[in-house]
Amino acid sequence: MTPAVRVAIDARLPSYTTGGISVYVRHLIAALRTSAPDLDVRVLVARQNGTRALAAGFRAVPVRTPAHHRFERTALALEALPLRPDIFHSPDFVPPRTLGWRAVITVHDLAFLLYPELLTPASRRYYGQVVHVARAVARVIAVSRATAERTVRLLGVPPERVQVVYHGVAPQFAPQPDLVQRTAAEQLLGAADPFALFVGTLEPRKNLLRLLDAWEAARSRGWLPERAHLVLVGRPGWLCGAILSRLDHMPAEQQVHLHAALRYEQLPAAYAAATAVVLPSLDEGFGLPLLEALACGTPVLAAAAGALPELAGPGCLLVDPLDVEALAAGLRRIFADADLAQTAATAGREHAARFRWERTAEETLAIYHAAHREAG
Repeated sequence: MTPAVRVAIDARLPSYTTGGISVYVRHLIAALRTSAPDLDVRVLVARQNGTRALAAGFRAVPVRTPAHHRFERTALALEALPLRPDIFHSPDFVPPRTLGWRAVITVHDLAFLLYPELLTPASRRYYGQVVHVARAVARVIAVSRATAERTVRLLGVPPERVQVVYHGVAPQFAPQPDLVQRTAAEQLLGAADPFALFVGTLEPRKNLLRLLDAWEAARSRGWLPERAHLVLVGRPGWLCGAILSRLDHMPAEQQVHLHAALRYEQLPAAYAAATAVVLPSLDEGFGLPLLEALACGTPVLAAAAGALPELAGPGCLLVDPLDVEALAAGLRRIFADADLAQTAATAGREHAARFRWERTAEETLAIYHAAHREAG
């Protein structure tokens, strides 16, 4: 019998952050347990944060090297060496130095190359390593066609080594009972119906200053219902000072609310309770909130940027993220267009259902096997 391919997966990041990449890591590992229960997997977790449960069903390997440490490529490689993996998968862009294994990395976006001014110097240094390592790995998983095209064009990776594997949408993202929605609106978000909802890290790439400009313009022109609210849910990210300052000085009559990030299990009720979800980002390599909102039957106002047009389906309204007037007109429509809401609740949900974490795992597993075969 041919021995199983031994795979090491770097799952340290969920110990440090709850953002989109951490969601990807958690769901990928869980889906691999179902799609490939016999796969010989070692899951590298942060020693100090007690996240061994993340690897349930596989072997957890606690490591000391922190995520995004300046010496992590060498330190993590030395910690992984005794595992002797055939494949080492780095879901957070940057792999350890290769010590006898085939490396697979996931590239989520390349905004750090397109908009370097939107990152801190430390972040630019960390993600800038991808420019040098991407051409040396066995396979690059790109989370969208837009990201794959940029990986080839900006990083010089041969097209045959770049494969698109979409994220999935977890089953809990679905329409919620009316009582659950009202409870989410009132107790979790402090907002009454109707309201537009943003979910994401507060950072310049999310384009929130223009969204706030558009909200003020739409309200001053009487384009919004008198009781309409804008709710921003997310933790402060890098270079968020201007966003927080603007929010601090927003007049109360604008009815804009900022809330700390919800727990993951609270998001479906929040999405379902919203009149619409807004995602005005300057760039997105994927954009999970778009699909999660549609899965809950909620329409989406999204930027025509990055991978968002690629993912958008029925019930989505796309606008130029640099055009405040277009954003304001979009806000006007999402509060008034009953047909858009109905489309999201029917065809939009069907569209989102095509994105499954099981499929993500199956396609990722095929990449592991392909990279292993090439090793001979």
